[in-house]
Amino acid sequence: AVYGLTSCMDSTVPSLSQTPGDSSAAIVVVVDADYIGAFPSLTVAPDGRLHASYYAKLDGQIPGGGALRHAVKEDTGSWTIETVDGSVYDPGVDVGQFTSLAADDQGGLHIAYWDVVNHDLKYATLPAAGAGQSWIIETVADLDQVCAGYLILHDGKVFIGYCGNGEVLLASKNIGETGPWPPSEVVAPLVADQGASVSPQFDENGTLHLVFFDVMTRQIQYTSGQPGSMFPAPVTVATLGSNETKMGMALDWTGSPHVIYYDISDSPQLMHAFISDGWKSETVAAVGDLAFTDDGVSNLGYLQIAVLVDYQGLLRVSYYQGTGAPSGDQDLKHAVLTPGGWMIDTVDSTGDVGRTSAMARDAHDGTIHIIYRDSTNNDLRYTYLQP
Repeated sequence: AVYGLTSCMDSTVPSLSQTPGDSSAAIVVVVDADYIGAFPSLTVAPDGRLHASYYAKLDGQIPGGGALRHAVKEDTGSWTIETVDGSVYDPGVDVGQFTSLAADDQGGLHIAYWDVVNHDLKYATLPAAGAGQSWIIETVADLDQVCAGYLILHDGKVFIGYCGNGEVLLASKNIGETGPWPPSEVVAPLVADQGASVSPQFDENGTLHLVFFDVMTRQIQYTSGQPGSMFPAPVTVATLGSNETKMGMALDWTGSPHVIYYDISDSPQLMHAFISDGWKSETVAAVGDLAFTDDGVSNLGYLQIAVLVDYQGLLRVSYYQGTGAPSGDQDLKHAVLTPGGWMIDTVDSTGDVGRTSAMARDAHDGTIHIIYRDSTNNDLRYTYLQP
């Protein structure tokens, strides 16, 4: 695969001349602060413009000092960056973790994210382009623990899947609707008080497919149904050897779910779960030690993988390969499931890169866009893969 590689640029920085497919293009450091680029999300708007949301945080501001930011790639190739909520300079504010971004059919933007200080699941929306439009900030739910919400759009509505207060929940609201969010729908109970890594997707028939991880049972579970109706009891996708994981889900062209997840065990693996006479799992790749950084601090909370189905119907994954892996350390990797099996290549290996990543497919030309964190230089980087 051939990638063109850049860093996200502020509009005040001269744009980098970039030739599509030029893998030797320079990498430019533009944003230089700790945790810039954590929990990114990426989407392509109907007009073809690429949008990203991410969590920005300055070094030493623990707790507090976090902001939700939005970046848009301009026609010139440069990136325009703005703060949507919070501030990296105020230690009493910490918002923007676990961002999830989508664009509606009119070009309006929608972001779900976590408010660490107030324990709120929040939502920001920017209506479709027009004079005087600005970001609208709302609280979706007030919770007792960390919450990662996953946002999707369907049939004129915003849906956010999340775990809270011992339940898997689904919040929904009409696009453009004002006023408080209605009470969330209960999808499934959790054995523990909290869960993690909820991933919902709609198929073409309007059925919602949802996978989630129950921390207490160490199980990834799956259910599907119609919002507003009782969901069937979830079935077990896989039982893991650890109570921590990161995962993502995509639906193939037949509407069948595929779940990609880390199995953090004595020999950590990136796994692929699929339905074939029941749920089956296979190994995608060995990923080395993901649990700790060099200074012994757990980094699992700052891991994020991305999964999508491309214009050919192929399943693609961007993920992080940790220390001690057979084919390199602390690299951003890309895997694609072909008829002959999994093919894996290295996207970026310059320093510690790819702990968190997000992907989006351009429906106009099939280009795969990837945005990810550079932990060595505290950078948010962007790359693309052309069909």
